[in-house]
Amino acid sequence: MPADISKPSVTRGAPQELLDLIPRMPLLPGEDAAAFADLRQGFLAELAPSTPYQTALAENLVVLEWEVHRHRNLHNGLLRTSTRKTAQKRWETETHGPFGDALGVSQEAKEFAEGLLDPASEHAGSSINGLAEREIDLTEIVATAYREVADALQMHERKLADLEKRRRHLRDDYDRLKAARTHVIEDAKFVTDHDD
Repeated sequence: MPADISKPSVTRGAPQELLDLIPRMPLLPGEDAAAFADLRQGFLAELAPSTPYQTALAENLVVLEWEVHRHRNLHNGLLRTSTRKTAQKRWETETHGPFGDALGVSQEAKEFAEGLLDPASEHAGSSINGLAEREIDLTEIVATAYREVADALQMHERKLADLEKRRRHLRDDYDRLKAARTHVIEDAKFVTDHDD
């Protein structure tokens, strides 16, 4: 069940009633609510919105940035999972013949894939050696893995390109709004023309 981030806190110039109208950002399972809160706090501190509308735009920038983060993670997760499965299948085929993966995934195949995906793994050295011994190119494994999930990856790549454009346009709008904002001069006096 997705977690919801709490309502935005009051920002200068934005009364709580208006901020309550801004919808919450629902998080997907596995997403870090604290990381989102930190991102939001950092953005709002940098943008320093001073009106309700600026606050709404700043909140939209936070959401867009989180969506970019989300789609990058989903893209990378898909490719890593596909690479793991492809590496395991290749290990089983190279070790047990063309139907080697029909028996399921062996512990050796799991360790082989782990070593390829995590250079800090205790299996990294033996995985690289296993590639060399079998004359397997790691790029071939990754390319096969990419091909297996290409449609899903391309959807995330298109979404990332769209989000980048939207984020740039919104930031430009925000910056123009901030630059055009008139500032109150505290000791100014209102002068009227009178024909006396």
